[in-house]
Amino acid sequence: MVKKGRVLAPHADYCLPCITRATVMELVVSENIVLEERRISLSEFHAADEMWTTGTTGELSPVVKVDGRMVGDGKVGPLTRQLQAAYKNLTDTSGVPIPQPSTTHTFYEEATTCTPSTMLYHHLMDTTLT
Repeated sequence: MVKKGRVLAPHADYCLPCITRATVMELVVSENIVLEERRISLSEFHAADEMWTTGTTGELSPVVKVDGRMVGDGKVGPLTRQLQAAYKNLTDTSGVPIPQPSTTHTFYEEATTCTPSTMLYHHLMDTTLT
């Protein structure tokens, strides 16, 4: 959460200390934003200027309401947008690229719903068998 330009992060007592959370906290520091990790009361969350959650699927997801109460002005805040852009830049420029499925195989052209791991499996099988 953000209050007066400072990022306040709760200790990972009640959430997993996941990689995404750690990455966002590192980005906060690298973006020269003050980071304070401590216990945060519910009333502090209710009075936040900005807020987000982190996770593998949602990455850095803005929160605009808590317990039916608007966070800040009810819109995604500037620090949230800044950190989303920094996170996107980091993921665009680091890591290992995921192979994109070939569109020349009938399997991909006819599939309407398929998990990435299934597509990768079939792509690898097609590559191996040819």
